[in-house]
Amino acid sequence: MNPKQIRAGEKGQSLSDPSGLKMTLIETPVSSDGHRLEMEWRVPPGERLVAADHYHPDGPEVWRILEGSAGHRLDGQEHTIDAPDEYTVPAATSHGHPWNIGDDTLVVRQIIASPDEPIRNLLGGVQSFFETLFAYGQRGELSEKGEVKSRLQNLLTINDMLIPGSFIAAPPRVAQRVLLGRIYAVTRATGKSAYLKPEFDPPEAASA
Repeated sequence: MNPKQIRAGEKGQSLSDPSGLKMTLIETPVSSDGHRLEMEWRVPPGERLVAADHYHPDGPEVWRILEGSAGHRLDGQEHTIDAPDEYTVPAATSHGHPWNIGDDTLVVRQIIASPDEPIRNLLGGVQSFFETLFAYGQRGELSEKGEVKSRLQNLLTINDMLIPGSFIAAPPRVAQRVLLGRIYAVTRATGKSAYLKPEFDPPEAASA
């Protein structure tokens, strides 16, 4: 099976980790026939959405601030934004996900959508990536940077779930594919899986 198609979460389900970070699936590649992934994040004070600066060759990506105040990076520059507001990340533009700069919970929607052709691999890969991070977070196996503590596991998950729909801001794309490809081959030989299924919140918690 294509690793970008093994996400487990369904529309309306939520995930939480010990830091208090919570994500709810508003729309999924399955519910939108491959056209839309929309996730609502609840970020406690002092916490952030985890992701190194990166870019998507296809775009755009919309971030809608519903409650609270956020910092974020766009094309290497830091910005702040207060609810209610939104910003758009154009295709192939480096960006860092929002972090909470206020005293209250930050509530933000992350939207990746294509009104024309379905983009199932990009959307499914992003959903699977975040589900895997939550799974390792629930086990206490994420670093302070929000990466899987096992370096090889982290790179395997990035390679299988995100490439070529996403690339980190540096080094160049070709170098990333070569490096990750080599590491992927070594890690695969150990029998590791790129995806780890998380524990989803019970329905009453998801609707709270």
